[in-house]
Amino acid sequence: MNDPVYVFIASRRTTPTRMRVLWQIDREDAKRLCSDRRTATSNHMLCWTARPGVPEEDWTWVEDNGMYDQVLSELGIETREWATA
Repeated sequence: MNDPVYVFIASRRTTPTRMRVLWQIDREDAKRLCSDRRTATSNHMLCWTARPGVPEEDWTWVEDNGMYDQVLSELGIETREWATA
């Protein structure tokens, strides 16, 4: 299955506790991205989910600051950022 999923930042001491979603990408790309050692540190890591919950209640979109541009490029992953409907 290669349906779209959400990639979010999971980090220690995040307030509020809602998920901070960076992108929507295909499931297989999310698996490769989130398992890459460069997307995790002792304080945060990238994770993915197909069921993020209710927008603005359980999660919120955050702006991509380019921190993972090199990893995304090397893995050949194109992201879909939030666009208002």
